[in-house]
Order: sequence, then C-alpha cells, then structure tokens
Amino acid sequence: MNSCPALLCQRLSCVASLAFGVTAAMSVAATDIPLASTMNTDGRISEFGLTGSYAEIGLDPNGLYSVVDDAPFGPIELFPNDAAFNIGSITVDDSSITGSGIEIAPITGLDMSALSGTPTSDISSTGLANWFFSAPNFFSFGPLDAFDVATFTDGVLTSLDLEVTSAFNIFDASGSGVPLSLDGTLTIVGDQITFAYSDTEQFETGFGLAPFIFATSDLNGTVDAVGSFVIPEPATVALLALGVTALYGRRGNARLAR
Repeated sequence: MNSCPALLCQRLSCVASLAFGVTAAMSVAATDIPLASTMNTDGRISEFGLTGSYAEIGLDPNGLYSVVDDAPFGPIELFPNDAAFNIGSITVDDSSITGSGIEIAPITGLDMSALSGTPTSDISSTGLANWFFSAPNFFSFGPLDAFDVATFTDGVLTSLDLEVTSAFNIFDASGSGVPLSLDGTLTIVGDQITFAYSDTEQFETGFGLAPFIFATSDLNGTVDAVGSFVIPEPATVALLALGVTALYGRRGNARLAR
C-alpha cells in the first residue's frame, strides 16, 4: 500500500519532465529549409586571364569554351547536376512562428556543403581542378547577420532575404599552402538565388606570376522551397506533447489501480 504514493509521484515527475522538455524544445525551435534550386541554363563561370575559357550550365559538355570565339578547348563537366543545384540548406529560428499571417524568422544557420567539394557537387571541385592546372579548390561563405531572414505567410515560406560574402579559394603552383581567395557574394532575394564572383589574383604557374581572373555570368536561379515549404505547426507539436502526456497518465493510473 505504501508503494502507491511513491509510484504516483514517480509518474507525475516523469510527465512533468516530459512536458518541460517539449516546452523547452518549442522555445528553441529550429527548422531546416532546403536550398535546392533550379538554375538558369545560361549561367556560366569564366576565367579570362590564364585560360581565357568558360563553362556553361546548359552546354554538353559544360566546358571548356573560348571566351573569344566559343571554340571548344576540351570536355569538362563542371556542373554534374546541370540546372538542378542541391546547394545545401538554411536553418531558421521558428520559435515565434504561429502559422497565421505574415511572420518573419531569423536565419541562424547556412549549410552550403552540396555546392562544392566533391566530383558530383553542383560545382565540381574535380572539374575546377581539371580546369585550373590540378589545383585544389573550395568555396567558402561568410557569417550571417540580423538582416538575413525568412518570411512566412500563413506558415508557407514566401520569401528569403539573405546576403553573405563568399570566396572561391584556389591553391596555386607555388606550394605555399596558402590559397588565393577570389571574392564574391551569395544573395537570395525573394525566391531568386545568385552567385556573383568577380575578382583578380596573381597565380603562380611555375613559370612566373600570371593574372587569374575568375568571374560568373548569370549564375542564378529559383529556390524551389519558396512558395511550397510549410513550417511545422507549433500547435501540432503541442498536441503531440499532450497526447504523450495523457498516455503516460493513463498507464500510470492503470498500474496504480492494480
């Protein structure tokens, strides 16, 4: 008989802990939104100094072609996924989103891992290395700020506003281990995403320094999630918590009644 009050306290404590955990999770809610995008097929990356060539999304193969007369230089698949860019994702703090009316949530995280870094990334690092004298390379992105936000209308993602600094980093032939960094930006306005790079560095070729001029032209497209992504409803999470709490309560009462 004396075990019943102790068991009841144990059940109540378990339920209270569960409810507190759900409430805490809701207060720091975060949602990942994919940045998969449909890019314009005329988007291209060009290098005007060392190679005088370009690669274009809609061409087969993507590159290389002369910037002077479009003559083919050699087959390189720079965009293995063609216009279907996976890119990565953003994370938004949706703790204040109710799913009703126009609401704005801060963007708290940016993952661009699907853009580059492997032969099958949206912009193939192997393709870039084949283009630029076997040089290792990677893209990097700067920090977010308070102006980077996502807008929802009745819980549906209707606009993104994001601008971060970016760089195309490439190691030259000097063996110094320090990559050249060619500056650019990643911008998303509404549902339009743009990669813009326009910079010049001195590249060590092994025969002396030469200008390395890296630029993009119309490398932009449409973020697929805008207009279709629906934020998880806080009410759904709350109902789930209540359901689980009630289930524990019923089980506890049933055992106490035995």
